[in-house]
Amino acid sequence: MKMMLATENESKEAAELYSLCKKELLKKDIYQWDDNYPNEEFVKDWIEDKELYVAVEEEEIIGAVVLNEYESDEWGSVHWGNEDGNDLIIHALCVHPYRQGKGIGKELVQHSENIATEKGYSSIRLDAFSGNEHALKLYESMGYIKRGEVHFQSKPEGHQCYYCFDKILE
Repeated sequence: MKMMLATENESKEAAELYSLCKKELLKKDIYQWDDNYPNEEFVKDWIEDKELYVAVEEEEIIGAVVLNEYESDEWGSVHWGNEDGNDLIIHALCVHPYRQGKGIGKELVQHSENIATEKGYSSIRLDAFSGNEHALKLYESMGYIKRGEVHFQSKPEGHQCYYCFDKILE
């Protein structure tokens, strides 16, 4: 498996991966993503902005993650472990449904940490839906610390609570 910055050539396949992952989440009653996010337009923008990284195996995209500095307004009330503002943010991490449970998510997070370190960031931040137990366990197992919770009014009632995590990088 190799990790790389996605190019325009991967746009359609990456959008299809996000669509597959959304359907899988919905089957599990996890309403963290919808038709508006992430969608094909977001994927195109992420690629154009050089923020979408993909995990590729045998010429197939099996995972993806977005890395940038965008923080949701809702995060303003969170007491982060690092307050210097030098943070890389993880968004929209996903693994192909048929490849889940094989360590690919962990590799995507590790790759994100490597990029953050190479670019001189002092920490990584993210939020994860409180009902996505697999995601929560992944981040906690990798040393991410829960710093608070936020509520997104744009999400369906009962699915609005997200936990905020960060990890200080060495």
